[in-house]
Amino acid sequence: MENKNKKGRDLLLELERTGQYVFHGSEDGEIEVFEPRQAFNFIGGKKVEDDKPGVHATPVVAVAIFMALFNGKNCPRGFSSSFVWDKNKHKVIFSATKQGIDQLKMGDASGYVYIFDKGLFQWRKHIEYISYNVAKPIKKIKVDFSDLPEDIKIISDFGK
Repeated sequence: MENKNKKGRDLLLELERTGQYVFHGSEDGEIEVFEPRQAFNFIGGKKVEDDKPGVHATPVVAVAIFMALFNGKNCPRGFSSSFVWDKNKHKVIFSATKQGIDQLKMGDASGYVYIFDKGLFQWRKHIEYISYNVAKPIKKIKVDFSDLPEDIKIISDFGK
């Protein structure tokens, strides 16, 4: 499954093309088993539970890489970031503050993309899969700033 000469994103994209896997991005490279956790959305400024607790994953590698890198560990001075599925363009639109991107560029920012058997997850919506059970990854791959999607829209703050 691994070719040592390939960068993280290239190897992950090969796996994505097979359609057999889903991916989860994290700053933590020491996770052996994922436990279901409660996800939240912010609607009208309120924190709202999103479904039952679960392990969330995506078939889109770029989303997992984005999630693995934009976090408090890599951006300790703060940031805002988001992604949405544009159903008309059939693509993910990524957004982040310049402050967040600059922090990723300056340091040795890294994260991990965990790879799961897609058959253990169920489709939830758009580009999201979920498992309501404990999930053990097949493998993890370290990613860094150079693996990020290239088309990140700069925002002044969340949602702007």
